[in-house]
Amino acid sequence: MSILRTLAIVTALAVIPVVGRAQQDTTKKGGAEKVAQRVGKSIDKAAKTTKHNVGKAARATRTNASHAAKATETNVQHAANATETNAKHAVAATKTNLHHAKKATKTNAKHLKKALSDTTK
Repeated sequence: MSILRTLAIVTALAVIPVVGRAQQDTTKKGGAEKVAQRVGKSIDKAAKTTKHNVGKAARATRTNASHAAKATETNVQHAANATETNAKHAVAATKTNLHHAKKATKTNAKHLKKALSDTTK
């Protein structure tokens, strides 16, 4: 009987650790599983961020195009106004130059007359 008793004790000692390992908490994750989970979360977050950024970029592009169109309209109007103003200034300058030319011609005529009269004396 002692052999049977010894065999039972040896078997029990061998089986108890195996049963203990079989009942371990299987919810715990190993290092590789944790890394894989983190990588998966990072990829999901990056995809979500990229999608968000694409939407923001599209809205910004639409807004910039709208602003550019308005700015172009304004610039065309300002250019037209500046051209009109420049034309008015050119007309005024031409009138002023004409007036100065008339005056200078009269003055030159007087100086010529005086010079001719001084040489004849």
